[in-house]
This record gives sequence, structure tokens and C-alpha cells, in this order.
Amino acid sequence: MSFFRLQSQTQTQTQTQSKKTDEKSSSSSSYSNVKFRQAVTVCENIPLSHLLQCTIYQEELHHIVVKYGVLKTFAHPEIFPHIAHYMVDVCMQCRQRFDGFSLHVDIEGLSVTGVERYKDLISNLLALCAALNTDFSDCIDVIHVYNTPPSIDMIRSLLMPFLEPVLREKLHFV
Repeated sequence: MSFFRLQSQTQTQTQTQSKKTDEKSSSSSSYSNVKFRQAVTVCENIPLSHLLQCTIYQEELHHIVVKYGVLKTFAHPEIFPHIAHYMVDVCMQCRQRFDGFSLHVDIEGLSVTGVERYKDLISNLLALCAALNTDFSDCIDVIHVYNTPPSIDMIRSLLMPFLEPVLREKLHFV
């Protein structure tokens, strides 16, 4: 087999792999778009305030609960700032009443694609906390994460860069 034929076959294989990667990326993007369109429909039919109250709330004095399974049904990029503000407001209210608080995060149904889909929401939340100088990392006593999926190691590797080291130490997967 000549060098040129081998090089041509290698180029064809590389192009095929590149095309598959592009299709997979496009497919993932299309899937996110479908999810976001569904979320917009939910928001058009149920008041956002009600959705937020069912998703992020204070329970038993100084415990704040976050339910991903509910969040994923209505969260879309247009309302990411609203969700971030609501989360910060709930935490600030709890902080005003107590020295510290604990977060209880139910991630049932979370997948690697879900983390990718909502990483802009996480960025919005962290940017808002920084802009408001909330010092939540000092106020949060512990973060309990419940209903971890089998892909938790991959999800953890995607989420850890978002967290300050002090928060990483407070993170407990139940």
C-alpha cells in the first residue's frame, strides 16, 4: 500500500470521526434546545414564583433544600438570572436569621448532559454571589447531596471547578 493511499485512508477516517463528533455535539445541542423549549412551555403555564418556591426553599429552621428534579422542568437560559437571584435571596434570608445554614441538594435525574445544560445557571449564581459579596462559603455549614446517579464521579469532576476549596470540604454525597 502506498504512502498516499494510507494517508488518504487516514484522512477519510479522521473526517468520518470528526463528522461523528460534530453530529454528536449537534445532537446534544438539539437535545438541550428541546429541553429548553419544553421548559419555556412550563413557564408559560405555571407562574415562575410558584416553580421557584417548589424548587428552592427553607425547611426546618436553617436548612435550604434544592430539588434538581423540579428545576430541570422549567429552567431555561432566559430565566437563569431569576433562578440565581431567588437562590441568593433564600440563602440571605436564612443567613439573617441564623449564623449558618446547610444546603440539601437532591440531584435525582441529574446527568452529565444536565450539568452541561445548566453550567450557565451555575455561573450566573456564582457571579451573583461574588458581586454581592455574600460570603456564603463561610455561612454554609454543610452541603448534603442526595440521590446521586451512577455517573456521579463524572458529574463531580465537572462541578468541582465551580466550588471554592472550602466548599469542597463541606460537600457530602449521601
